[in-house]
Amino acid sequence: MSRLPASWLVIIVLSAMVLGTDDAKSTVAKMNQSWLAAYAAADFDRLAAFYTEDAVLMPTAHEPIQGREAIRKFFAEDFKYVPKRSITRR
Repeated sequence: MSRLPASWLVIIVLSAMVLGTDDAKSTVAKMNQSWLAAYAAADFDRLAAFYTEDAVLMPTAHEPIQGREAIRKFFAEDFKYVPKRSITRR
């Protein structure tokens, strides 16, 4: 392969990577907003839906919590002790 076509290939691949990064950031931002909305609404089923069946949640000062249903139960139980259902970004 000559240098010119190889150079163009590299430019195309790098461009696709850069453009894809913006899409990924946008998707992650939307998912974060959806998770925060579910949390604020105390919608435990919707919160649990963000996790896979074999997910492991590792909250501070707790043993790891494994599985979507266990994670749902954790949030439901934890909300009994949370005075205000809000999380703010710093």
